[in-house]
Order: sequence, then C-alpha cells, then structure tokens
Amino acid sequence: MQKRHFLHPWLLSPEKVPPGKLFHILSLSYPFEVDHSAAQSDDPEDVNPLFSQPIIELCLRIPTYLHTAGGWDRAIARSAFARNVPDAILKRRTKCV
Repeated sequence: MQKRHFLHPWLLSPEKVPPGKLFHILSLSYPFEVDHSAAQSDDPEDVNPLFSQPIIELCLRIPTYLHTAGGWDRAIARSAFARNVPDAILKRRTKCV
C-alpha cells in the first residue's frame, strides 16, 4: 500500500491549501506523545479525548484567519480569557520570556 493512502486529502495537492491550514492539518495529524519512562506493560492505554475525530474536524473547519487578529496569534483565546488573565500575559509574544 502506498503511503499516500494515509495522507489527509488536502495534503495530496498542497498548492490549493493556504500555508496556515496546511500547518494546522499537519499538527492535528498525529497526537502529541509523551515518553512515559516509568510505564509498565500492563498500564492502561493513553486516551486523548480532545484528539477525537469530531473535534479535529471542527478545528479544521475554523478558518485560520480567525486565529489571528491584528497580527496576534491565538486571538480567539486571548479575547475569550481577557477578563481572567493578566494584561502582561495577553500582550506577550512568546511563552519563553
């Protein structure tokens, strides 16, 4: 079987998809795996309820331009939590500083 069978259909002709949406697709293609160095063979399987098909499909339906406003990324989240988050956090550009 060819590897192309496992690609999201939009990735088969990427020139038709905006770069932001391509990144969105790629970042939702595989769950973030954490290395559980102390895991045992009989541990329960990891479950990622927010990584379910309906939620992923919903996320992909949201146009990427809605995620930014005035050059600020995560604009929706910043707006939603503006009353509950300190101004310094809302105005920062990176999480590292």
